[in-house]
Amino acid sequence: MKKHIGYYICQIGVLATLILIISRIGDQKPIQMALVVFMAFFYAMWGILHHIVHHNLKLKIVLEYVTIAMLGVAITLFVLKGIL
Repeated sequence: MKKHIGYYICQIGVLATLILIISRIGDQKPIQMALVVFMAFFYAMWGILHHIVHHNLKLKIVLEYVTIAMLGVAITLFVLKGIL
């Protein structure tokens, strides 16, 4: 983990910034939803690219990142739709 700390700090920074932007947008639900989808795409691509760089990418890893991203989108959109 210590040798990958830079990756994690950068990823957390970008995701935290996107969460802050989503929370500050207010009543613009379509933009919030689009940002949530972008955030999930960013999360999945960041993880997949990280594994490509370190030469240990497997189909199982790709499916894991895509599944977690889709689950995050589904939960978030369900919550945002419930707020409407």
